[in-house]
Amino acid sequence: MERRFMTVKGAAMVTGFSKETLYRGLKDGTVPKIHQGNAIRIPIAWLEELETIAQASRTLGSNEAI
Repeated sequence: MERRFMTVKGAAMVTGFSKETLYRGLKDGTVPKIHQGNAIRIPIAWLEELETIAQASRTLGSNEAI
């Protein structure tokens, strides 16, 4: 079974964001979430999208230096 969600702690480790930053995003709606009982989970698809955007940004940034 494929994991589709990650804990806030796990997402912080993967993204490099602090847990506090992620919790602020969860509170203001900029970070998507689901609730599993008392636990909050972040969709892995959102984390993958974030990484895609970061890679594109790095690529654009390196092309601007040429």
